[in-house]
Amino acid sequence: MPRLLLSIIVVAVVFMPSVYGGFLWSESDYTCLYNGYYRSGLTCPRTGVFSYYTCCHASYYECCFNLQGWVIFIIASILSCLLISCFCAAIGCIFRRN
Repeated sequence: MPRLLLSIIVVAVVFMPSVYGGFLWSESDYTCLYNGYYRSGLTCPRTGVFSYYTCCHASYYECCFNLQGWVIFIIASILSCLLISCFCAAIGCIFRRN
């Protein structure tokens, strides 16, 4: 289990810088468009290691927080491993012979 988790983390970290604009890594919007015009004074925070910001579709006067794709991938991988482990443990308890 620890080797699988370590492998997933290594894959995410290796591919993170090479997939700009893809699922694993996204850049923050610098300025937001409102009716086709740039709004002066509204700049979204810079891209972080774990997060990025985009212009909100409901309100173009705000920047919305988003998790980087690789963070979501790691969380989903950990949850999947946990669920598979629980399922296998339950099957083992059901079919265990005394």
